[in-house]
Amino acid sequence: MNTRSHWNQAVINLSQNVKKMLAEMDEEIFLACKKELGEEEEKRRIAEEKRKMIWERLESRAALQPVTGNTAVLVMPTVAPPITAALT
Repeated sequence: MNTRSHWNQAVINLSQNVKKMLAEMDEEIFLACKKELGEEEEKRRIAEEKRKMIWERLESRAALQPVTGNTAVLVMPTVAPPITAALT
């Protein structure tokens, strides 16, 4: 992960050097770990997509329900006017 998105270039360089060193030390284990990481990332991506779809479905169904007395309602926050405008 540090080789892709870290803000510090020194950390990126160090991570790349360690990655290269590990690949040279035992390529078979390195490739097995790389494959496992790819599979885990794919599982996470699929789980996140599934959560997003479920949440969208839940929001759609909730939007169709009438609001009654003790029903909790999700309200999007509004942007408050700047305080300076109220003082002038």
